[in-house]
Amino acid sequence: MKVIHIGLPKTATTTLQCYTFPQLQRFRLISQYNPASILSALKRINRGYFNEKDVLEIREKVDSLDSALISLEGLVGTDPQTWLKQSERNLRMFGADSLVLITLREPKEYLRSVYQQVVHQGHVVHPNYFFLNDLEYSRCGFLPEVGNILAFNVDEFSYEKLISMYQVRFATVVVVAMEALKEMDYLEAIFKISADQKKILKHHFLTSKPQNESYSKFSMTLTFIREQIFRGLGAKTMGSEDQKLELFLDEDRAVAAGKNFISRIFRHMYKRLTWRKLMQKVVNKWGPKARWELPCDLYLGCHMERNSMYYSALMRDGGVRVFTGCSHVQASNPFLRPVETHAT
Repeated sequence: MKVIHIGLPKTATTTLQCYTFPQLQRFRLISQYNPASILSALKRINRGYFNEKDVLEIREKVDSLDSALISLEGLVGTDPQTWLKQSERNLRMFGADSLVLITLREPKEYLRSVYQQVVHQGHVVHPNYFFLNDLEYSRCGFLPEVGNILAFNVDEFSYEKLISMYQVRFATVVVVAMEALKEMDYLEAIFKISADQKKILKHHFLTSKPQNESYSKFSMTLTFIREQIFRGLGAKTMGSEDQKLELFLDEDRAVAAGKNFISRIFRHMYKRLTWRKLMQKVVNKWGPKARWELPCDLYLGCHMERNSMYYSALMRDGGVRVFTGCSHVQASNPFLRPVETHAT
């Protein structure tokens, strides 16, 4: 069985990737976790630099796997406008017989965290210029189809539509609420894990160090002040979106020419001496602890109420739902729910 964890991002994905999923390979529940050749190709695709050959090569490698878990939150797409195209591409890369794992977060908290992540990555704009309604978004024809962090179409942000996209394309879809991840019940819905294994997994998850901590209110204020100063000087932060092409070409050239030891040292130093590290490791730790919140008057999309209702219902179900068309599996699995269809 092949399990594909597609995100959403900002749902404890880094913790899962560092502390939970590697243990599954150690327990021999899967034969491989994030095979290097597949993961590197997927990251290239998520940056928007790919061709048809890349998709076909990934599918060939995936089909050759016996049992594996691939986890990359970018597979679902940060911007809901790209979710449908991403689901079609994921179907072509992984095949309909793969199990898709989707992790969700309380919707308003998700939007706050996604926006702060974008700020972390150097795209420092007011939320009103990041969260766009459908009409505003349609007028922005310059936005990329894949890997977009420049804007977020809140009118396309629907948990029900997202789940439906994968229900109609994949045999099994497992949906987990972020708060339920620590219980490891979702893994029981996928693998045959023992009580001792479950206990170990819970311990690793609960004792893990916080990953990719969001900026505090004070850190966000400092970041906006910094950006205002830069703009007054006719400059701006060089964020991850600006560095995409450089990263892509650097990887290609490193493969072609061999990695230079000195350049690797300087790149390692650069990663440690960043504004993001200063805010997360110093200001967050020693400065005021108040949490930053989205503006109260911010438009959050036409589906926000239904998103909240869906998430509340998911939590009432124990935080885990499994959608499948296989009746013999449904009869033997207590976590399964009947397939629900929603208008898109």
